[in-house]
Amino acid sequence: MLTATQAKAEIDRLTDLLSQAASAYYNTGTALLDDDQYDLLAGQLAELEALYPQAARPDSPNRRVGTEPLDLFPKAKHQTPMLSLENISTPEELLAWGERLNKELEGLVPVFCCEAKLDGLSISVVYQKGKLAQAVTRGNGEQGDLVTPNLSTIPELPLALQEPLDLELRGEVLLKKAQFERLNQALEEAGEEPFKNPRNAAAGSLRLKDPQAVAQRKLSILLYDLVTPGFESNHEGNLKKMESWGLPVNPHRLVTGDLAQVLEFCAQMEAKRKDLEFEIDGVVIKIMDLGQRARLGRTAKFPVWARAWKFRPERAKAQLIKVEQSVGRTGVVTPVAVVSPVELAGTTVRRASLHNYKQVCEVLGLHEQDSVYLVKGGDIIPKVLAVEVLDRVPGAVPLEAPVVCPSCATALTRLPKAGSKPKEGQEPELEVDLRCVNPACPAVLDGQVEHFVSKKGMDIKTLGGKMSHLLLEKRLIGGIADLYRLAQKREILEQIEGLGKLSVTKLLEAIEASKTRPLNHLIYGLGIPQVGEKAAKLLAQELPDLQGLLALTEADLVKVANLGEVLRGQLLRWTGEEKNRALVRELLDLGLRPALLERPKNQPFAGKTLCITGTLQEKRSDWKFRLEQLGFTVTSAVSAKTNYLLAGVEAGSKLKKAQELGVPILDEEAMHHLIETGP
Repeated sequence: MLTATQAKAEIDRLTDLLSQAASAYYNTGTALLDDDQYDLLAGQLAELEALYPQAARPDSPNRRVGTEPLDLFPKAKHQTPMLSLENISTPEELLAWGERLNKELEGLVPVFCCEAKLDGLSISVVYQKGKLAQAVTRGNGEQGDLVTPNLSTIPELPLALQEPLDLELRGEVLLKKAQFERLNQALEEAGEEPFKNPRNAAAGSLRLKDPQAVAQRKLSILLYDLVTPGFESNHEGNLKKMESWGLPVNPHRLVTGDLAQVLEFCAQMEAKRKDLEFEIDGVVIKIMDLGQRARLGRTAKFPVWARAWKFRPERAKAQLIKVEQSVGRTGVVTPVAVVSPVELAGTTVRRASLHNYKQVCEVLGLHEQDSVYLVKGGDIIPKVLAVEVLDRVPGAVPLEAPVVCPSCATALTRLPKAGSKPKEGQEPELEVDLRCVNPACPAVLDGQVEHFVSKKGMDIKTLGGKMSHLLLEKRLIGGIADLYRLAQKREILEQIEGLGKLSVTKLLEAIEASKTRPLNHLIYGLGIPQVGEKAAKLLAQELPDLQGLLALTEADLVKVANLGEVLRGQLLRWTGEEKNRALVRELLDLGLRPALLERPKNQPFAGKTLCITGTLQEKRSDWKFRLEQLGFTVTSAVSAKTNYLLAGVEAGSKLKKAQELGVPILDEEAMHHLIETGP
């Protein structure tokens, strides 16, 4: 059990953390915490506040709705407050709520309207005499940001109704999954930071200052409530009335008086959520009858007549054994939790991601031997979601961020964030990550060599992670340039256990062959910050040779399409450092003559969009490169704008989507024929 002092410290920490996260979520659409993490931490705070009421703060996020609106937009007061919904996620919680309703309704039988819980930005929409008059974000529930000009760019929302009605409506501003992928692809190609999820993208887009820029983001909206009284006596009737007025209404709903059917609908929506064009994160369950709603009323924060069923990933509880540290090729130090073995989503988990030390020290407040909740991020990677504070061992020591690199003992630092533009007299914004900046750090060198020889880099197949690590460990190489000096150490290599003459011959032949790999592979392999596979290809098409990389200027880079400002800055910073320039010159002296990548002159398929799915006979990367050279835009998702789908064996949901949309589907033979004959 916590002492009163420990409880107050934890309540203060959680209150500040959750308030900061709520402000970012409601005002900018930025998710500082995952929804599951926020809900779990808010529940822990509520539990602590109940056990230690004297330590509870009046500004607790459990006592208010939303957060204060931003100063970027004019403010407007909601005609009717926008409340939050109380969350439930188990059949027991649903049945308990049902019993409470039956008791308070005193014999009246409730009927429920269940609707897919849209994962977007909540908005209040007002029509006056049939004209769109006002659109306001949730804000603090009482007032929010006035974003009417931006909302007016959404084509589904009529600017004028056929009847001169005065209406107050509620809805969610959304970004379709396919549009989200296109937006992020464009941002990544420009070297900009992609959005984390469609909700963040929708919120960030709606708050752009230029309505024309908002229109280009192609936002959508679905409405789910008519607040203005005097129309129908029940919620479903109002929704149908809204549809008759030409308003876009959430179509995924069910009306039932049976809680068993409510549970079944929740399960159905969770099963089909990946197939929907919008993201959803649960089901909203509401009392249908408006008279019963009025009788049930509301608390300070929630309506009694509604609940939000939240989809929850499977969780498991484990004990923290220790935190290990790994150092990547860029010097970033990443903490990893080693936990007691626990079954989670069909596998035994012993290690879980902690992301960074801000997560360890500030978000989680992790102590030695803490009990932790684990989930699988994206149902794949185990991660630590939260700490069970009430299980904390007396006298447990809080974990602290390391001050030196675990690999080379160099002092760790936080670098200025890429693209940060501090105002005059202000310090630049720093990265969250701790970094080792020692270029000779063994762990950094190991990561750099592994990246250089990777498939997207120089593709030296005989130099996998174990081999490159072995060469560094035995000091046969001290960096990537030394790979091309290994031929001089053939006799030493042949003496290494497990190699032998044949293996060494294959290794050296593969290294020699890599000297003429395409220039874009070499640029990628150099590990220049922000320069990924696509940017490397764009750069290679502009360069006369490898030496030309060092001669690039800002003026040169501005002329290259799809290279964003952040990427340009990182590239020029890299080429401006003497150690990097020396590396390029050294590679040239060692005989590297990468094949040049000419800009394609004939692009017969320019303007055509194509998606690839399934297992292909030829490498997917080769297909992608060839198709892009012919002018195709290769996307990661199928949409109505997709012109072709290249499908291999075991094609999945993309094939089904293409069939539904009538997109032409080609196998590899048919694609070869299309290329030969032209569009």
